[in-house]
Amino acid sequence: MRMQINKIWTLLMGTILTMFLAACQQQSPIVSQNISSKGQQNVVTPSTIPTSVSTQTPLKHLKIALFLPLSGAQKDIGESLLNAIEMGYYKNPTTAVSLFPFDTQSTADGALRAAEKASKMGINLSIGPLTAAETRATQTLSTWPVLSLSNDRTVANERTFIFGLIPDDQVGLLAEHLKQNNIQKAVLMAPRGAYGDIVVNLFTSRMDLFIVRYGPEDLANPSFITDIKNQGLTNFIIADFNPALAQIIHLLTSDGVNARVFGLDQWRGQSTILLDDALQGAEFAGVSQERFDNFATLYEQNYGKKPHPVSGLAYDAIRLCLAVSDGGKPIQEVLRSTHGFLGVYGPFRLLKTGLNERKIGIYKITAGQAIQIVKPMESF
Repeated sequence: MRMQINKIWTLLMGTILTMFLAACQQQSPIVSQNISSKGQQNVVTPSTIPTSVSTQTPLKHLKIALFLPLSGAQKDIGESLLNAIEMGYYKNPTTAVSLFPFDTQSTADGALRAAEKASKMGINLSIGPLTAAETRATQTLSTWPVLSLSNDRTVANERTFIFGLIPDDQVGLLAEHLKQNNIQKAVLMAPRGAYGDIVVNLFTSRMDLFIVRYGPEDLANPSFITDIKNQGLTNFIIADFNPALAQIIHLLTSDGVNARVFGLDQWRGQSTILLDDALQGAEFAGVSQERFDNFATLYEQNYGKKPHPVSGLAYDAIRLCLAVSDGGKPIQEVLRSTHGFLGVYGPFRLLKTGLNERKIGIYKITAGQAIQIVKPMESF
């Protein structure tokens, strides 16, 4: 199977490089009528929960644009995304779908040029771009539904769905988990910037907090530790992943304080957090690491290296596109199915606002491993 996939990959990349080097105006699709899915039955699949898409009336032939950074600063991520899309497509290949890859060159200008080409080709749906800047650059020309791999909510709208992991469900579940453990007030440590603003707003609507905002310079010289100690609080929420924050916890607990520490999905899979003595017993809200590990194992078997974490989103996106091609309903209706889909990171669904909703679990760091202590719901 690996030889088969590698052969497909070689032919695929040859086609892509030829198209870009020749700067062709006509884009050739990636299609195959004789690739078997044998050997890939265990690949995790964003199947509908439960199946709600009619298969009685097939949709017309679906043209899907892939806006990926196949060159430039994010070329390695782009390759991983394309691999994941290939793996998802060839699980159940169909002649009802054609994939058209476009190189965004890792820039907004490159994404705009890619969208200009795609807009002349009758595209029905697109996967990517990767970043908010690239997504924003394509929006005026994308008259079709867009499955952006960004997690920036400012680009989300009724036609642009962001697939990236957003903190809304994580914060909601963690806040409820704290209440169930009789924790009424905590220190929230959040980075300066848009992400920190979102997390602060989500938490402050749910619980009482002493908020600390920080930048890189603050972590190097954490003068705010005295302010935190003066609050007399022993529960700490760390909104992002930064190895320096573990040292902050060491300093906060150096006088024997029995602290409880909590985090969000950015902790997931981070060995520096899982192995740190100060964070043993800490808990965090996150998506399914087990399902992603299953995906990563199959990816590595096929391509000989580990996937970039965002690749799971690309895999889910192509599987969702294939679900569209199987049904007889309008594309938007399928994408916004209230029943949701089961993907690499667990159950998810796309909302009318362009945001996504995911089922989240609670994990506890124990002996260097993340042990699930609250299981996510399996359906919506």
